[in-house]
Amino acid sequence: MSDYALGKRAIAICDRCGFQYLLNQLKPQYTDLKDTGLLVCQSCLDEENPQLQLGRWPVNDPQALKDPRPDTNEDVSRSLFAFDPVAEFEIDIQLGDVFAG
Repeated sequence: MSDYALGKRAIAICDRCGFQYLLNQLKPQYTDLKDTGLLVCQSCLDEENPQLQLGRWPVNDPQALKDPRPDTNEDVSRSLFAFDPVAEFEIDIQLGDVFAG
């Protein structure tokens, strides 16, 4: 036998907003992966943000490549192969002094 009743029709109050709900609809509130002891409704529930848990678990994120093959023909790979509409127009720019009058 269990120590507690099933509570199918048990009524409880949300610890955050104070509205009445069925007990099995309330969820425990966690902060920093620790149970706060609050039972809150779905609309009041604050989900744990995974971004706040960075550094808690080791993450292996290597950046270097094993046996890389760099581009040996840099001049050809850095040239433009597309149409350049700006190269067809000449822009005449004159630099001069600006006088405040």
